[in-house]
Amino acid sequence: MSPEDLENLSLEELQKRAKKQALEALGKYQPPYKYSRKRKRKVNMDTLDSIFQEIREERQAQDAKWGGPDHDDQHVPNDWIAFIGRHAGMASYGVTDSTFRKQMKRVAALAVAAIDAYDRQLDAATKPITWRKK
Repeated sequence: MSPEDLENLSLEELQKRAKKQALEALGKYQPPYKYSRKRKRKVNMDTLDSIFQEIREERQAQDAKWGGPDHDDQHVPNDWIAFIGRHAGMASYGVTDSTFRKQMKRVAALAVAAIDAYDRQLDAATKPITWRKK
């Protein structure tokens, strides 16, 4: 870049460029993060397995509390959406403590229950499903 071009840059831009050059000279420069679908995040499978195990345990606790499939099959899709929305909303109040994590486990377990109930309805249906409360 020529000296004339440098004169046209703002002080802020000059400071950014100087900082970048200094970090590059020290070998500490990292380009700004840009979203790319090509980048894949490495997932710690042990952590993922433990999260799935916690969701399984929450699902079992829900079945014990509410009666399992017999109870679940009484709900229509909008019920499940409401249950999940309620717990997701409750999670928003617990961002600074363990409430967030607990409610997200409940949301995941409820989603599993909803899918399970829906699949049972499909398996049992010999005609198109009509969703009615029993």
